[in-house]
Amino acid sequence: MVRNQNAKRHLSTEQKAKIVGMSDAGMTPTAIGSQLGIGRTTISAIITRSAERGTVVTAPRSGRPRITNDRDLRKLEKVLNDNPRMKMAEVKDILTTPISTKTARRRAHDMGFNNRVAVRKPFLNETHRRCRLQFAKRHKDWTPDDWRMVLWTDESSFEIGKSSKQVVVWRKRGDKHDPKNLVPTFKSGRTLTMVWGAFFSKTKAPLAIIPPGQRKAENFVKNIYEKHLIPFLEDADPDQRISLMEDNAPVHTARVSREYLDSYNINKIDWPAQSPDLNPIENVWLVLKRNVQDLYHPRSVPEMHEALTQAWADFPSHILENLINSMPERMAEVIKAEGGSVRW
Repeated sequence: MVRNQNAKRHLSTEQKAKIVGMSDAGMTPTAIGSQLGIGRTTISAIITRSAERGTVVTAPRSGRPRITNDRDLRKLEKVLNDNPRMKMAEVKDILTTPISTKTARRRAHDMGFNNRVAVRKPFLNETHRRCRLQFAKRHKDWTPDDWRMVLWTDESSFEIGKSSKQVVVWRKRGDKHDPKNLVPTFKSGRTLTMVWGAFFSKTKAPLAIIPPGQRKAENFVKNIYEKHLIPFLEDADPDQRISLMEDNAPVHTARVSREYLDSYNINKIDWPAQSPDLNPIENVWLVLKRNVQDLYHPRSVPEMHEALTQAWADFPSHILENLINSMPERMAEVIKAEGGSVRW
């Protein structure tokens, strides 16, 4: 677990004595902090106070003393690490010393915990993680130029007035994508307006509105592959150097879809399931949804279609370029996370 070295630390006398001893042995504050997971400023302050006072024992404080002890703080940290969704009113009742919810919240903040909205990420089982890790290792040496030769595609739904309930967790800096601090998402939900989009390098294919009730593979081949994907590739990539990226949605993996793409000799990337965080077009959708709502305020389906078409056409090419440039880092982070979720 990565510690927040800028957070306040309440160290025991034994811990302070150890710090002073390491300093006396010739270690620098930076080296001590790195070994113990404590900030250099805190280390330096303890060493300085020890030299001034001749002791590591904390001097009596003015004002009302704290009612929580080291045992309470250790228990509080363990409870929040093990149960980040637990409400503070419940956490305080587990502690030995009776304290208020406000006091418990202050102590949590002192230890580096902050109440944050949990990040929503697709659920990953062991098979998902293994496939993601294998994919990242296969592509760990790809450069941005290699990734620019991938046509990134995806479908996304846009809803008028959509809102979502946020889950709040207690976590420390650096723990944002720890599995226990995530809200798993599963493929489901209603659709108001469904679109298909694609881009490679800085070039976008025209945005396609998917007709309602046309999500079967046969319809997808007719409405998307025939009318949009193939014409775009024939115009933008006559030498067939571009690889197609699609997720594992049923309309993409169906036999009729695979056979149609094979008939055009389309080279597809073997994409790992549950991996929207590796697909840069997912980041495009997030920006597009914000732009549509902030700039166009659609109140009907026709207005939504018009807003989507315009917002897609106006989408900044430099953002596409930045997203492609992030791909090597995404692969590295997946490997570091052993196939787990990453920050994109």
